[in-house]
Amino acid sequence: MQVNQGCKYSQVFSSIALTVANKYQFQLLFVSNNGENFGNIRTVKDTGLFTNLNPENLVPVLYLVDSLGTQIYPVARGIISEDKIAENILTILQHHNQLNVSNYGQ
Repeated sequence: MQVNQGCKYSQVFSSIALTVANKYQFQLLFVSNNGENFGNIRTVKDTGLFTNLNPENLVPVLYLVDSLGTQIYPVARGIISEDKIAENILTILQHHNQLNVSNYGQ
């Protein structure tokens, strides 16, 4: 999740994202441009990847990364509900699985 310490939207959405991550046992990593911790949550510094994905640095942004770390999908930009996060993740997984199935025979 891409966040900014001074962003009130990031503060609100982080609690929603944490709830979803705990409920569905997802690993949630917080990323900031400067590596500054997000409240009491440790962040990692953006290596430039998120700058390329989000050049305007609009936050918060929640991404889903496949287990190999090769595919990154935006799940949410701004604040959305827990149900909408789950719905977006299911849509992404269906799309990802179709890509894997269609590439299987090649």
